[in-house]
Amino acid sequence: MSYLVFFEDTSGKDYQTEENEKLEYLSHPPIIGDRVSLGGQRLWHIVGVDIYHQAENHEDIIYLAHCTVDPKQIESIDRANWFRVKAYQDRDPNLQLFLGEGMLVHVNKNLIGKKPETGYLLPQYNVQEHTVNSKPWGVVSVTAYLPSPDIDLTCYNVVYIGQCVYVPEALPSKNKEELVTA
Repeated sequence: MSYLVFFEDTSGKDYQTEENEKLEYLSHPPIIGDRVSLGGQRLWHIVGVDIYHQAENHEDIIYLAHCTVDPKQIESIDRANWFRVKAYQDRDPNLQLFLGEGMLVHVNKNLIGKKPETGYLLPQYNVQEHTVNSKPWGVVSVTAYLPSPDIDLTCYNVVYIGQCVYVPEALPSKNKEELVTA
């Protein structure tokens, strides 16, 4: 059995350019105190683990592992001071993870409770040109995961997993945001 785990920084600012959030399938659930690489040279420490269950099937689970680079925070970090708990407390935040062929192809954090839609291509932001283009991944289904009731101060009210298909032929269409299938 493998477990779907999303790793993210508790402060929202500690990661360096080569590090970012990460999605991984593990052979065991994440444990507080475990160390993990987020793609850079440093090892991060897991300081919190949240469990989210699929709304229709409580045996279908995703884990959110909250990480820090400071090992002194493993025992002393106060969840109320985590960046996302503080910044999102007056919002309706959800985490949207889009998977294509088992790998993470896009992450979106929505603060107004909007659910992702099927039938659209994922956006890609070009930093230098300040434009948004479409990636060749189309969203074909979305599954909601709700937090376990025992989580004190959630970062996200719901986690959406969007399943995507690779559709490079859709990019030249007239409406680049719409998924075109033959």
